[in-house]
Amino acid sequence: MDDHDAEIINEEEAEGEGGTTPTNHSPSPPPFRKTTRISKPPRWHGDYYVGSSQTKYPISSFMDNSQLSQQYKHYSLAVTNLQEPRNFDEAMLEECWREAVKEELRALIANHTWDIVDCPMGKKLIGNKWIFKIKLLANGSIERFKARLKP
Repeated sequence: MDDHDAEIINEEEAEGEGGTTPTNHSPSPPPFRKTTRISKPPRWHGDYYVGSSQTKYPISSFMDNSQLSQQYKHYSLAVTNLQEPRNFDEAMLEECWREAVKEELRALIANHTWDIVDCPMGKKLIGNKWIFKIKLLANGSIERFKARLKP
């Protein structure tokens, strides 16, 4: 038996004892496989219809305004038809909102809520946001247009 045969026998014995033979290449990662499971959307997605003109449960099947008073009918229609501006630019397109903004600014100045000053060097300005609301009377008519400046 020569040296080469002895090496082979030693390697076989090492493998039999749970050892591994040294290799020059690193083991490759296992290949990725795509799942065979059938994917279904969650059950609660069936409760909602988005962008569909046909609804599963139309509100007219559950609500009838024939028993409402005339005053409340006017109120409910007013609430659903009025739209408040979502931002300052939308509000400034209508005179009623421009007046509401002027009124809010006059109140802030009169109450000395804040003073207009120059920003100190190295300091950041605090942002603010205008909130616009339509205030209604009990009969559905408009009481006033309200604008608030929130820091």
